[in-house]
Amino acid sequence: MAPKQNPLTSEYFARRHRRQVRLQIWLPIWAAIILVLAVAALAILGTVNRSSEVNRWGNISAILLIIPNLVTSLISMTILFLSVRGLAALYRRIPGWMHRLLSIFQSLQAFVRKMADKAAAPVLSVNAAGASLGAVRRKFSRKQQTRSS
Repeated sequence: MAPKQNPLTSEYFARRHRRQVRLQIWLPIWAAIILVLAVAALAILGTVNRSSEVNRWGNISAILLIIPNLVTSLISMTILFLSVRGLAALYRRIPGWMHRLLSIFQSLQAFVRKMADKAAAPVLSVNAAGASLGAVRRKFSRKQQTRSS
């Protein structure tokens, strides 16, 4: 069973919560809106009155808008520069690496060919012996056929 709430206590907490919401949420939002509108009104009044301050603040704001783009562009250009330098160094080293790799593959090819020849040698010798026996048999069988004819 849920404990009963004291209506005075819950009303007190509700009032306190509403007061905190007004002070911590709505007051800063309205203050920011009023500040933005005041600055916009000052800019409009300065433009209408042709004040030299508007031109100066316009230049300052343009600089403040351009600086982050310049920094990010500088970082991008630095990364691109280092990538190009790295690729140039890599391209200088690739021929030597390819020559070493080619020599490794050639020695591997020679080793594999030697092992394949060793593995095939018994089979070739058996086939050669069988072929020579067959040739001898055919030779003798021809001689006998020629004698009997």
